[in-house]
Amino acid sequence: MKRTVTRVLSVCIVFFAIFTVISVWRVIQATPHFPEPVADSVDQLRIVLITENQSTDFWKQVEEGAIQAGEKQGVLVEAWAGFGTEDQDFNRNLETAIYSKVDGILVQGQDTEAFKELTKIKAAFYGVPIITVGEDVPAEESLRKTYVGSNQIEAASLLAETMAEKMNYQGEIVVVGDEQPTYMQKQRLQGVEQTLEAYPEITFTYQGMGDTKEEIMNATMERLNQSPDATSWLVLDSKVAYFVTQEIKRRTQVDPYLIYSFDEAPEVRSLLQAGVIDGMIRQRPQEMGEQGLNLLVQWIRGETVPLNSDGYPTPFVLEEAGL
Repeated sequence: MKRTVTRVLSVCIVFFAIFTVISVWRVIQATPHFPEPVADSVDQLRIVLITENQSTDFWKQVEEGAIQAGEKQGVLVEAWAGFGTEDQDFNRNLETAIYSKVDGILVQGQDTEAFKELTKIKAAFYGVPIITVGEDVPAEESLRKTYVGSNQIEAASLLAETMAEKMNYQGEIVVVGDEQPTYMQKQRLQGVEQTLEAYPEITFTYQGMGDTKEEIMNATMERLNQSPDATSWLVLDSKVAYFVTQEIKRRTQVDPYLIYSFDEAPEVRSLLQAGVIDGMIRQRPQEMGEQGLNLLVQWIRGETVPLNSDGYPTPFVLEEAGL
């Protein structure tokens, strides 16, 4: 009896085993084969360019350079910017990009504590590499990988040398910047100081400006009163150039004045074309965006590690009125 039961159970087990194998085989055969995911769509790098103001030609060219380089590299490039100068909006964009864990960030450097905290602490924590373009901050205070843009010391030195020659190496220069100069303005001021050290007959006075039109024009008026013989002005912060020249024109003829500046603000080119200022440093913003994007991609892919923390200078030229 026991042998019969054992044989029956054995036959049942074998039967069910065969049935299970056949069922599994049929399921496998019936399973649809989905296409493999496209590697490019999954692995495509995402880079964000963050600038303070998207409405100026300078930063539009930086954006164009980065996007064109991204297309060649097969990289997705997004440009985030405001249309004003609100630090809060700028920092919010930077913080959002970091928390989004993008593959890398190109950013206009900002000499503020909030910016340095975001780049040195939060970006480092999330492992997001950052390269500054156009405007730099100290590497040790931001942990940025590198900087791409004009050598500000050399550019300002070229302006100072040009002005000294036109002044016959004597007289007074008024150097205009913010009341609390940014890192970029400090670099430019360093270039001016180093150059003018060679000409003891030239003195220079630093004039800090406020943030509003009224503050800038009032500061210009005060300096004109205090230094009536100083007809040479070097404007480190191009955003104030228009209001400075307006106040000078309101007080006297602008022709005897020697005025030089930089090209970040769109008004400066118009002032140069109108002969209101005598010259400006013309930079290569599109090249900044292109080279910055390429270097960031190279770092992410491990092709260029480490990057030169001293930066990668882009060309600039002195453009003068009537030439």
